[in-house]
Amino acid sequence: MPIVFARDLSKYIRWKCIFSNLSFTVEKGNTVLVVGPNGSGKTTLLTLLALLSRPTSGVLRVFNVDASSVGRSGAASVRAKRIGYSLQVPVFFENLSLLDNVVLAGVLGGLSPREAKSRAEELLDLVGLRHKKDGKAGRLSGGERKRADIVRALLKEPELLLLDEPFSMLDPEGVDAVKLMLRDYLEKGGTLVVAAPREIDLFKWDLTIELRGCSPA
Repeated sequence: MPIVFARDLSKYIRWKCIFSNLSFTVEKGNTVLVVGPNGSGKTTLLTLLALLSRPTSGVLRVFNVDASSVGRSGAASVRAKRIGYSLQVPVFFENLSLLDNVVLAGVLGGLSPREAKSRAEELLDLVGLRHKKDGKAGRLSGGERKRADIVRALLKEPELLLLDEPFSMLDPEGVDAVKLMLRDYLEKGGTLVVAAPREIDLFKWDLTIELRGCSPA
C-alpha cells in the first residue's frame, strides 16, 4: 500500500485554480521533490499531504486515509502519529523556551517527556542549537527557527516527512547539518517530500512533481 496515492488531484481557493489534474504515488522510503515558482501551489500541496486541507476534486489518500472525507480529529491523529511537517515560515510558542517547544511536539506525537527531551537535546546539538535550548523561541533568528522547526518535525521519527523550502534562510553550516539529519532519517526507512522553488541537488529523487499551474479543463 503506498503512503500517498493521488489521482486527478485539483485544488481551488475560492475561484482561483492553484493546480489541477495531479496524479502520483509515493511509496515507503521514496524521496520526492515538489518544484515550481512562487505561487505555483507547493505549500498548498504539502498542506493537502499533511491532511490540513481538502482537495477540491480528485482522489487523495494518505496512509489509506481519504483526504476528502476524514474528519478533523482523524486527520489530527494521523499527523500526530505518522507525519512530520516543517512550515516555510515556522511558528513557535514565542514565550516558551526552544527546548519546551520541541519537547511539546514530541509529547503530542506520542513520545514520553523524558524520551522527547533526550532526543530534542541530541538533535538540537546536531544543528548547532543546544546552547539556545533554554532561551525563548521568540529570540531566535530566522535561520535558527528554520533549523529548530526541522528538528521538531523529525523528533518523533515520522513515517512521512514534509519540508517546505527547508534550506531557505540557512547558512552553509546549517545546510550541512540538516542534510546529515535527513540522510540518517532516510537510512532508517523514512519517506521524504521536499518543496523548493527550483531543482536542488540533495538526493537522487525517486519522483519530481513539477507544478505549472492549472491544466485546461
